[in-house]
Amino acid sequence: MKSRYIVTLAALCSCWSLAAHADRDTGWEFGGELIYQTSQDISGDNGSTAALDDAGQRLGRLFLTQLILNATFGVVIGLGLAIIGVPSSPLWGLLAMILRFVPYIGAILAAGLPIALAAAVGSDWTMTLWTVALFAVVEPLTGHVVEPLELVDLALGDRKSGLILVLLEIKSAA
Repeated sequence: MKSRYIVTLAALCSCWSLAAHADRDTGWEFGGELIYQTSQDISGDNGSTAALDDAGQRLGRLFLTQLILNATFGVVIGLGLAIIGVPSSPLWGLLAMILRFVPYIGAILAAGLPIALAAAVGSDWTMTLWTVALFAVVEPLTGHVVEPLELVDLALGDRKSGLILVLLEIKSAA
């Protein structure tokens, strides 16, 4: 039974590792050759093709960065729930990773089932409170500190700008 959880956690870590080591500079193609051929046939110039290729590369880097951030979030949640003792913690980590792609409510939805399960299987409220605390710390830290740093670094190539934005965000939240 425990080996199944270890295999699931290892698979989740493997997915994270593959995503983390993908080549960020090339991005994904998004059908660039088809767009190139179409634009050559219609207009004869490749200005629109260059713009679409650039947009495709930037979107590819954005999606890859978002995947890495969400996979890291899922691994941290899965490991935290395993330490707390919540059953099926790799499953909840994987669900947290997937649901974090849903804007605004994804992490809240991901927290609901593990919290309910912790309340059901725990002998007292300790496991439930630790589960709530895990999500209450990891989600804001990821969403308000790590994500702005990584996405601004991706967009501008400047980590200092991301740090300034994080500090401004923390100040406005207070």
